[in-house]
Amino acid sequence: MRPRAVTPPETPPADLSDTAAVVRYLGVLVNRCERGLLDVKIANAVTGLVNLLLRGLSQTEMLARFARIEAAVAALPAEQAADVRDELAAVRAASETRQ
Repeated sequence: MRPRAVTPPETPPADLSDTAAVVRYLGVLVNRCERGLLDVKIANAVTGLVNLLLRGLSQTEMLARFARIEAAVAALPAEQAADVRDELAAVRAASETRQ
């Protein structure tokens, strides 16, 4: 039986810092798997973990966007900001219940 193809231990860790980096990493995995350089079972396990990571990164990135929008709204005159604040609060609450 042939040993499973795995990433060599001297390979530096992948950049998984943001969604775009994770998507690039998935592309590398697909290419390695297609060429037989990575065992399919290992690729499946890593893909499951990466999907969890993507979900977490997506939430983090969305909350950061909300924070930037809320900061911009805080700079608006009170009358303009009130309506926008209410709408943002509703969107934030809806996104937090979907987690």
